[in-house]
Amino acid sequence: MKILLPTDITQNSILAGTSIPDVDTSMGEVAWAQGTLYKVSDRRVYQGGVYACIQEHTALAGNLPSSSPTLWRFAGPSNRMAPFDPWLFTKAKAKGSITYIINGSFIDGIAVYGIANEDTVTISVKDGTTGVDIIPPTTQVLYEQAYGEYEYLFGNLGKASHTTVSDLPIHPNVNITITIQNVDPNVLVEVGHISVGSWKHFFSPLTTLSGAQYGVQARTKDYSFVEDNKDGTYTEIPGRKARDISVSCVISSDDASRADRILEAISGKAVAVEISDLPKYSHLSTVARVSGSVRVDNWSEATVELELKGNV
Repeated sequence: MKILLPTDITQNSILAGTSIPDVDTSMGEVAWAQGTLYKVSDRRVYQGGVYACIQEHTALAGNLPSSSPTLWRFAGPSNRMAPFDPWLFTKAKAKGSITYIINGSFIDGIAVYGIANEDTVTISVKDGTTGVDIIPPTTQVLYEQAYGEYEYLFGNLGKASHTTVSDLPIHPNVNITITIQNVDPNVLVEVGHISVGSWKHFFSPLTTLSGAQYGVQARTKDYSFVEDNKDGTYTEIPGRKARDISVSCVISSDDASRADRILEAISGKAVAVEISDLPKYSHLSTVARVSGSVRVDNWSEATVELELKGNV
């Protein structure tokens, strides 16, 4: 089992060559501009965020959207920055393909979740100074694991919605290129979550195998609800879905302190979690807030109990 301890991705981390612009006019975005008269409900992009005007005013240098709560309300990330907030439902969208080039340092892992309408996902990692490949570009065609031979041969396999990369060589300056593409240039490609960082493993005692124990429980959390009407009828309000997971890991007692520090470091953060890299356990992967406890059982073993509350 492993958890990706993410590094912060800011606007400055996203490099030239990224296909989605700062202000994506193709998606109807408009940049905030000083000296403009704004009316209630106008939406403008400023420093990676979309802001909705809540009071009519003329924009001055001192009333920036990010620091004027009486004038502007934060409405969500821009199309370019959507994969870097905690939520999977806020997705970057573009016709045909999406490319991100992200600068990072001392990372060994990548996680991409909430992919939709893709045919291929290509990931490459280069030296940020020389442009030399640290790992060669790899192109994946993502499909869900077939339930059996019949489904594999004759079924209509669905496309998987996430992919991860592990064991990257540690380097102080890397440029990561992620391209999600559909062969049809008119299809709207989407991606909901991109994170880079360091995978933290929970190994079995004295091995490099996953310490996750059988009995892992995955639950689909449905945020739909029913609204009752006064005449006895009701309205079903569709909601987003998330995946919650409960898992127990047995690790070496020598690693108990490290496990506790990992839980402290990821507290309150949305992180990518992969229980197993075997395809048949692909459903045991999610982006979640993680809570848990570390119990030392005996001289050689400790148990980590984890609750993963999946993000929508």
